[in-house]
Amino acid sequence: MKFIKFLIVLVCVLVCGNVSIALEVGEKAPPLNISKWVTGTPVTLYSKSDVDKKMYVVFFWATWSNISPNLINYVSRENLIFGKDGVVFVGVSKESPKRVKNFLKKHQEVNFSIGLDNQTETYAAYMQGTKGVPMFFIIGQDKKLIWKGSPLEANRVLVRALCGTFDSEIQEKIVKYRERIHKASQMLDNKEKVYYARKILKLDPTDRIAMDIIIDNYIIEGKEEKAIDFIRSSQKKAFGNKYSQRELFFLELSIVRAMNNPQGKEKLTELVQNFTNVFNNDSRSLNSLVTVVSRDVPLSIIPLADILNTSKRAAKLAEANQHDKENLSLCLQSLARIYYYIGQLNKAVSTQQKAIKLMDNNTKQVDKDIALLMEVYYKEALKLNQKIS
Repeated sequence: MKFIKFLIVLVCVLVCGNVSIALEVGEKAPPLNISKWVTGTPVTLYSKSDVDKKMYVVFFWATWSNISPNLINYVSRENLIFGKDGVVFVGVSKESPKRVKNFLKKHQEVNFSIGLDNQTETYAAYMQGTKGVPMFFIIGQDKKLIWKGSPLEANRVLVRALCGTFDSEIQEKIVKYRERIHKASQMLDNKEKVYYARKILKLDPTDRIAMDIIIDNYIIEGKEEKAIDFIRSSQKKAFGNKYSQRELFFLELSIVRAMNNPQGKEKLTELVQNFTNVFNNDSRSLNSLVTVVSRDVPLSIIPLADILNTSKRAAKLAEANQHDKENLSLCLQSLARIYYYIGQLNKAVSTQQKAIKLMDNNTKQVDKDIALLMEVYYKEALKLNQKIS
């Protein structure tokens, strides 16, 4: 009888010992137990070399999920935005190496680390009892969990966590309102969607998803100016949060660039001037605006004098940082494009050539090819211009 009791106790100990509880907010994040890194460099949460890292975004995913292609693209874009600010993105899969590698062959643009879980130990430490993938975990510099949830909310949380304004209680309320919006969308109840979007905006005036609902409603009603005024009022409320402000400026740009008329040019001039004032000392941000405006906006509404000054400012700031040749090369390529637009073809050629000289072995071949192609293009334009003259 005593032996039977011993067995029962032993079984209970073994079972309970193997039960993992999902990682909760405020708890120390477990180490990443990775058998093999498929892309990027190995990531260690508790490495002395990572003292300069502000935050980690660890997410679990699977190739079989129908949203995985978009997910991988989304994380790659997020890494371009936040990677330079000390945020490390890590994808973890518990699938076979062959399956993951075959999937990633179709996604050459991946720019972050993806690891294969070692006998699902990392998955168990983070995900036990949590709903399926994809699931995101945002970990602070102190290695404690700040938040976990769906990719839908990850950007919002990350932007606020980096600026020290994230509030978990507000986040819970917003998630509940999101669920109401989702139900309203299923019922095609636009009035209900707008109602709960406004409730979210009372909690967070810069919430992008709620803003999109209000803006779409304005656009449907043909009230583009009201949409722009709404975005600009949100920009003021986002003062001090450069991530939210930058996002809101580009949201405004997405509306303005469709206004191919004098009114659109006036709005775009204001946008460029306002953006330059806010990000006057941020080379990458200034160049990101120049790049989008010069490539995606009709030439008829581009304020060339303002965008030229912004591009020159971006290049000047980049030149002051000799350690980041990649950024300087990108700024010079944007400046060369603007010189081409305003007819200064000699400057377009020479500036493009400077940008090409800064490229090295770390530059992707496709980027080199495009840069060389643009150099040829500017040279041909210069020759034609000289013949006509």
